[in-house]
Amino acid sequence: MARKRTLSTLDTSIAYAVGLDLAKTDVALAAFDSDHKEPYLIDRIPYDKLYELLADMAPTLVAMEPCSGAHQIAEQIQELGHEVMMISGRHVQAWVKDHCNGQKTDLNDAFAILNLAYDRWLTPIRGKTREECRLLALQASYRQLKGQRTKTMVHVKATLHAWGFPIRAGSFNQKALHELIDANREAFGDEVVETLHLMINRVHDLDHDIATVLKLLTEATQRDPRASLLRSIPGFGVLTTSR
Repeated sequence: MARKRTLSTLDTSIAYAVGLDLAKTDVALAAFDSDHKEPYLIDRIPYDKLYELLADMAPTLVAMEPCSGAHQIAEQIQELGHEVMMISGRHVQAWVKDHCNGQKTDLNDAFAILNLAYDRWLTPIRGKTREECRLLALQASYRQLKGQRTKTMVHVKATLHAWGFPIRAGSFNQKALHELIDANREAFGDEVVETLHLMINRVHDLDHDIATVLKLLTEATQRDPRASLLRSIPGFGVLTTSR
């Protein structure tokens, strides 16, 4: 895209279609009016100012990529009466490469999103509901806790193996490990013994936390119609149906 003069706001008496490139605290905005000739560009606009601007505009199409936080932003924009279209970042990247010499900037991305919104052959991405976002957040927490548990167990077993106490694969009897460590306190030393006890206790705490999150995730999937339908299929568990 050739360099264009950027604006600080838009004339809300004009009807636009809008493309947004989302960042953490602000967005880059590109818009076409009904003539679809020259783009109107705003390099940086904070979210509160964006919502004020959209609130003053007639209902229109607002396109964006489905990045982190996009679904909540889309929900707020829809509440202002606008239609929201989610466009895959893969298509945006390809458009910038073909039309902007591969110069990836926030404004170029916003301009690409705006142009792709007019592509009738492009299949947009369905936005997620708030309940679906809750399911994803719970699932991410579950996987995070499971990952912490695995890493902690591997660390404990590797430490014991280094001291000549190999633990067979698939085994992590916490009571037996505590007893093994205490029985060899003289070899390990007090500091290592206390550290290993802490790590094993951490696995115990993580087991409790994982069970709690899994219970919450199960309850959440039962409230979601799509997830409940998938759960009725044999072989589909909580993690699969909550995606």
